[in-house]
Amino acid sequence: MTQCMFNGCTLQVQEGSTKCSAHRNRTKCDILNCPNQAYTRGVCVRHGAKRNCAVSQCQLNRRFGSYCSKHADATQKKQCETEGCKNQAHARGKCVRHGGGHLCKADGCHRHARLGGFCSRHSVYVTISRMQLGAPKAKPDHLDLAILQDLVSDVSATSTTWLSESESQQPVKLMWTL
Repeated sequence: MTQCMFNGCTLQVQEGSTKCSAHRNRTKCDILNCPNQAYTRGVCVRHGAKRNCAVSQCQLNRRFGSYCSKHADATQKKQCETEGCKNQAHARGKCVRHGGGHLCKADGCHRHARLGGFCSRHSVYVTISRMQLGAPKAKPDHLDLAILQDLVSDVSATSTTWLSESESQQPVKLMWTL
């Protein structure tokens, strides 16, 4: 099989086409012998799909309004409204340090949100909620239920002790009654 017609694409073409599955709905630049993908107005970026910077003699593509990244006004990014602060504003006209960020959704947490509305410590909630649990991979246990009930009823523990992960490193004892 042959490779896709677009410049730099190494994927195999689809049957009966000159394009791969990734480029199947894309068009080629209208300029003769140009192998690039058309971006807009039938041409690629190299042939004028993006307009040039408004500064005379600059041939770079526009990035911020009418200007390229080299000539864009540095003040286009909003700054924090707090007097004397030069940081970029994120929300409510303020930087994260001055109250422009969002707080973690976890109850009682006052850290800044990083992922899905939770801080880095509580972002595990997002990960767990996105997990898809498939069918169990373990084979069913063939122990008789009566045997398992005997094992459980033979245990007469009323307490357990473990080492806490707190700063004091004091053992914690948990007691219960049966």
